[in-house]
Amino acid sequence: MIYSDYLKTPEWQAKRNERLKIDNFRCQKCGRPMDLQVHHLNYDNVEHENVHTDLITLCKYCHAKIEAQKKNYQSSIYRSYAEKYKAARRLELRFCEDYHDMDISQGGQLNMLNKDVIRYQWHKWLKEKYLILEPDDGLRVTTVINYFRDMRIKIILSMSEAGAPPDAILAKGISNNMVRKYYNNRELAEAVLEYNRKETESYAETQ
Repeated sequence: MIYSDYLKTPEWQAKRNERLKIDNFRCQKCGRPMDLQVHHLNYDNVEHENVHTDLITLCKYCHAKIEAQKKNYQSSIYRSYAEKYKAARRLELRFCEDYHDMDISQGGQLNMLNKDVIRYQWHKWLKEKYLILEPDDGLRVTTVINYFRDMRIKIILSMSEAGAPPDAILAKGISNNMVRKYYNNRELAEAVLEYNRKETESYAETQ
């Protein structure tokens, strides 16, 4: 049942009245005897509340203060998480940029479209660059793979537009399968790039 509908039921009204009687029709914060409301201390037992442990009588002013404090707390938790999330995504992007250049310079020998390789290189990179000896596994491998795939597609597009032959692109370490797939198919390449952009939009927004 929707919470707002539940508050209109006879069952809730009976519990509300019982709690008001227990609290002698006074706010349990300030003692005010008017503008009373019954507040849920938690929402674990909605529709099956224990009148003695799950509810409390408050005036509308104290009730509003409690709800505001709860919202402020939730906002602070969200902000804290958001900052950590942004920091993690920035680190992830630096990793992608460093390893893309390194992979291309080594003719694709790092195999950065392989999930196990990506995790290994991520841990190695964090240890060497930031002295993080026990990195967590918060890396979003799919996003990283999309990043490396997108970079390869962009190289194929730019080199094909410049008139470079497929062999020159293969020499960059880009797989024969990718070159065959996108070299003469700009429409498909752009569609893939757009799809990946939408899939990782939140990732891009945090940078």
